[in-house]
Amino acid sequence: MDSITSNIRFFDLLRMLKHLTQYGKEIRLCFRMGVTKKEGFRLASNTLRFHFGNVFRWHYAVPSHAVLYHVRLSNQSIPIWLRTHSGDFFVFFEIFLSQCYRIPVEWCSKVRTVVDLGANVGLVSLYYHRLFREARFVCVEPNTSNISLLQRNLGFLGPRFTLLEGAVSDDSATAHFDMSGHSWEGHLLSPEEGEIIGTPVQCFTVADIMGIAGLDQIDLLKIDIEGAERRVFRAAKKEWLKKVGIIIIELHPGYSFADFEADVIPFGFRVCPAGSVKNLMTLAVNLEYLKL
Repeated sequence: MDSITSNIRFFDLLRMLKHLTQYGKEIRLCFRMGVTKKEGFRLASNTLRFHFGNVFRWHYAVPSHAVLYHVRLSNQSIPIWLRTHSGDFFVFFEIFLSQCYRIPVEWCSKVRTVVDLGANVGLVSLYYHRLFREARFVCVEPNTSNISLLQRNLGFLGPRFTLLEGAVSDDSATAHFDMSGHSWEGHLLSPEEGEIIGTPVQCFTVADIMGIAGLDQIDLLKIDIEGAERRVFRAAKKEWLKKVGIIIIELHPGYSFADFEADVIPFGFRVCPAGSVKNLMTLAVNLEYLKL
């Protein structure tokens, strides 16, 4: 019994050390990204509040007001609004520290349009703005609690930023959306669930989005839509895939890597699993796009 207890304590210690190592990396990033030491300190201190909030479950009891930070992105000072207890900090570090949306450099030279499906508060688009300084960004987001921050975070892009308030799906209809969890957890509901807990939202197909935004081509399509990717890629009409260059997607239960391969390979894509090209998420690239 003592041996089992010792093993449990050992693994608890390892887990704690792993968390502390991660927190240290996050704090260092805060000071690197803050345009001043004061800004770095504010970002770092609220990062710690975010983690303590998770440990003690404060995010259920403490209102999460948006706080303005000024961060450095490619030697440019950018205003970013983040809520301390809603999950925004989790997304911030996933993107800017882990760089989970990294794509191969050799694919980047042609990117002029980025469509962000499940844009949250716009941090992925800010990450890509560092790489594609002249690109146009079209963001689709259904969660009303995220939309005002999304507008504030990307408003400096001016006419290069287009916001569509709604969800992406396989048809242009009204559906119900669950907005009850963390800021990044919202998802489309089945009709039965939606009548009970959902909020009505407008849905768009990818073809709708291209038409509304006036796009002939999507160079980079980012997809993180909490399970609705099955609806999008299993739709009867997928001719829009011929007009997409690169896809980066987070897959969720119910839609596997094999499903994604089966849906995009017939349209000329090569699919890259996580880790195959130093990527953390599944990637697909249109082989004709690379030749252009």
